Amino acid sequence: LDLLKGPQAKSGQSAALKAPEASAISAAPPSSEKGYRVLIVDDNLDNRILACDTLGPEGYALIQAENGLIAIEKVKNEKPDLVVLDIMMPEMDGLTVINRLRGQPESAGLPILILTAMSEEESQGLALELGADDYLTKPFNPRVFRARVRALFRRCELRGLP
Repeated sequence: LDLLKGPQAKSGQSAALKAPEASAISAAPPSSEKGYRVLIVDDNLDNRILACDTLGPEGYALIQAENGLIAIEKVKNEKPDLVVLDIMMPEMDGLTVINRLRGQPESAGLPILILTAMSEEESQGLALELGADDYLTKPFNPRVFRARVRALFRRCELRGLP
């Protein structure tokens, strides 16, 4: 799993499997009664599993799609509250997915968090200009990933969105 490696993984231990320090303060997970639904879109199964394993303990209902075409259908049929979206995928890339979702009234306000290996500022700027709400690069820090998802839901609550 290439997402588990990176600068945060010291002494050969993966960041996702590293136990939190005793002094670490962690935010409480969101109430499961809110029932947030998160669509994870990535063509790599290991990446989808890692994202689901990271968000699962937060109490979210997790939906998976392996490419952009399937993601568009799942947004229509399963009505997620957030899309976690890779950029580089076959069939339909993530940037095209953003365009399609923003072009439909029923998904125009749907929060989108980009989770991709593309770390160039050009890619980040383009995704945000097209309508992504946040951008995180792989490999990711699980705590930061969870915090950004919670922050997107908090913003939606403050704006009175479902």
